[in-house]
Amino acid sequence: MELPLSKIRVAILGYGNIGESAEEAVQAADDMTLVGIYHHNEMDKIRPQNTDVVLLCTPTREVPAYAVPLLKQ
Repeated sequence: MELPLSKIRVAILGYGNIGESAEEAVQAADDMTLVGIYHHNEMDKIRPQNTDVVLLCTPTREVPAYAVPLLKQ
């Protein structure tokens, strides 16, 4: 008997063209659930205890500015 796997809890940071496409991909994935979409200045609202993955949908040059604080949580 296989145990059911829990869904991967995904948050999206940034909601431009890439964020919108990321939302569609998460919604289409059977093994993922969307826990929130956040504006880039709402990073403090992302709760690590409720989130497994954060998709950084920001300009590439800005990713380190968001990734480092999130990884420290």
